[in-house]
Amino acid sequence: MLTTAPGERPDEPEEVTIGFVNGTPTSVNGAEADPVDLVVALNTIGGRHGSDASISSRIDLSDEVARRL
Repeated sequence: MLTTAPGERPDEPEEVTIGFVNGTPTSVNGAEADPVDLVVALNTIGGRHGSDASISSRIDLSDEVARRL
């Protein structure tokens, strides 16, 4: 996954909606996707905001979704 340099990251947070069917994630921001495409989409969104560049106690969103696949 690629990340965005600190000076190039958006100033505002991005809202992400994950759709679930029977506990399994099935869409990102309304776009239906298979499991691989879901993780790719979440990694792209996270990379845009530099989510892999900082050490944090929060759970990475794509990891949480991957656990449910």
